[in-house]
Parts: sequence; structure tokens; C-alpha cells
Amino acid sequence: MWIRANWASGILVVVVLAGAACTSRVMIIGNDEKVTWDTTGKQVFGPPGADTLKLMDISDPLSPQIVGSVFVQNSVTGPPTNIALVRQHGVALVANARRWVAADAGGWTSVPDTQVSVIDVNELTNTPRIAGTVQVGQQPSGIDVSPNGDMVLVANRVDGTLSVLSIRGQTVTNIGTVTLGPPPIVSDGGAPPTSLISAVAFTPDGRHALVTRVPGHQVAIVDIDLKTQTVVFNGIDVDVGKDPYNVVVSVDGRIALTSDNGNNGASDGLPDTVSVIDLEANPPVVINQIQVGDAPEGLAVSPDGKSAAVGILNGNIVNQALPYYHPNGIVVGLKIDGKTVTKTNQIDVPGHCQGLVFSPDSKYLYAGSMLGQSISILAVANGQLVDTGKVVSPGGHPASMR
Repeated sequence: MWIRANWASGILVVVVLAGAACTSRVMIIGNDEKVTWDTTGKQVFGPPGADTLKLMDISDPLSPQIVGSVFVQNSVTGPPTNIALVRQHGVALVANARRWVAADAGGWTSVPDTQVSVIDVNELTNTPRIAGTVQVGQQPSGIDVSPNGDMVLVANRVDGTLSVLSIRGQTVTNIGTVTLGPPPIVSDGGAPPTSLISAVAFTPDGRHALVTRVPGHQVAIVDIDLKTQTVVFNGIDVDVGKDPYNVVVSVDGRIALTSDNGNNGASDGLPDTVSVIDLEANPPVVINQIQVGDAPEGLAVSPDGKSAAVGILNGNIVNQALPYYHPNGIVVGLKIDGKTVTKTNQIDVPGHCQGLVFSPDSKYLYAGSMLGQSISILAVANGQLVDTGKVVSPGGHPASMR
């Protein structure tokens, strides 16, 4: 057996914060206030300085409340997993993929950033603050935290590398870089850029992590020793669907799911899939692909392990004259029964659905919509999604949620 899981996954996203009241449940929201889209689907850049990380208390699941906020650079570029909450150390991490710089004629443009911000979120009664920063590779995108909370992996999209971060209290240190292949090839006559990566997810036992190779249509698997905090890539790649943009691992560690975006982070009008990877096979292999809609991106597994959800871009930010443009996004519900994953139903939400977070009891799902500047609250029963009709404000444009 290749992987044997034995306790709750380190990727569960709603936790008790150290120093907070024991009844408090908190999710974090990364708002990007610099990017909008015009009717032709072109990105419109505004000035930097207004991005925020919000702390939202979901103790009352149908009436969440923002309990803290801090200004910190955050980017919608990449999957909505560029932020993480490290419950063991009372910190949040924000990987900023793109840095804003002044352009000609008084406008703005962006270049790859190399920074992860460390946010002190230990006390909900105080204002969260930036406790420090750590340098990583170019264009840090998806990040994930080890089950013991002492290690973080950062997927550096431009470099095609993983940065390995060690956490001791609020001190976060870059202790190494893992190369998953040669740098991406961008010339027209070159080979496909198989090293371009976007998301990373630990297995529940902390012995491995899965890393998506977007244009390579693969998931790389790295080996981990948590005691020595070493990470090694031994060349294991799993073929999945086209352009895997995001990845999560089931609570029992038996399977993983990928959002196969199909068009490198954008809609193209074609149906795309979620791939199901059997992690107990040696080597791991895809055992099913589920058609879910045009451009899946956000992805989450419920704490009880019985459900998953996928956020579908659904042609929200393309030229509105195109036949596959739609004003609304979609959230698709999935039922998990061992290694069998089936689609249950789907719910419309406001446009550009990004982050997804389950409540601790798995009875509710929070779906962030960047265009709608909103979070929709959906009920969950046996994998089936039900629109509660309740929508809350994230205090900005939610580009990521954990």
C-alpha cells in the first residue's frame, strides 16, 4: 500500500485559533481589490494598497461575522489556495503571486512577486498584524500546511519549484527549494512547459504532498520527512485531466481530487473534469473523471470526508459577446463513498466563484464570489447542495478562502 492515512487531513480549512474563545470557528478571506474585468474579458488594473486579509467567525454558521482585518498584498492570479491558517502557531500566511508596479501613462502592471506575508491572528480581540515576511520563489501560488503545523509548502508557478518553510511560533523560515523539473519553456518551438505548477496539498499522514503541473496535465508526488523537514521529488507523476489547477486530498487519505481547468485558469466554453486519484495504488493512478462544467477551480473536501465541492468559473470573465459567457458561477456538489465519487447537483452563485470552505460540522459550505463581492451560504446533505438564500459580505473581492 502506497499511502496509509490515519488521522485528520492537514488541509482542513476551518479551525480553532489559539488564544480565541473555544467556541470560535474562523475562516480567512483574501480580498484582491486591484483587478476587475471589462465586458470584453480584459483585466483592468487599479492601484495597490487596498487588499485585505479578513478573519470571519462562523460559530453561528448562518450568520458569519468579520472579526478582524489587516491590509496585505494578495492576488487573484492562481488557484484560491494562496492563503493558509496555521492553527498550531496562531498565524496566517498570504502568498502574493503578483506585485504591482507603475506602468507608462500613469497606469499599473504586475510582475511575479516572491513574498509570503506572516500574519499574527492569535487573538481575535486584537487587530491582526503583519508579523513578518519570507522570501520564496517567483509567483508563489497555492500553499498548504503540514498536519503538525510546522511545515508549509509553497508552489512557485514561474520557477516550477516548491519552497519549504519551517514554522516556529511566528517565525517562518525558508529552509529549502525542491525543483520539479526544468524552468517552464515559453518559446513557440519548445516542448510543453511541464514544470509550471499551481497548487499543493499534503496527505493526512504528512508523508507526501501532491503538486499540480498545469500545462503538463499531471500531478507530481513528493516524499516528506516531517522530523527532518526534508522534501524530495522522486519522479512520480500521475496523468490527470487537462490543466489541473487545484488539488485536495480526502480526509482518509485514500483519494485525491483535481480541478482540471481545461484552459490554464480560464473558461473556453468546453466541459471540464474533476479527476479522482487512487492514492493506495502503487503507483497512484486516476480511477475516474467527473464532468463538472467549464473551468473548475475552487475545490474543498468536507471535514467528515463524505462530501466535496467544486467552484466553476462558467465563462464569467470572458468577452460577454461569446456564446459561453454567463453572468453566474456554479458550485457543484460531490458525494464521496470510499473511492467512489459522484456528482450530486449544482447551485448558481454570483460570478467568478473562487474559494470554498466547509463548516466544521460539514453541514454548510461557504462559496466566495469575486465579482459578486459576496459569500454564498449553501447547506449540505449527503453531498447535495441546497441554497439557503443567505449571502454575506467578505468586505471586498474574495480571491481566496481557507
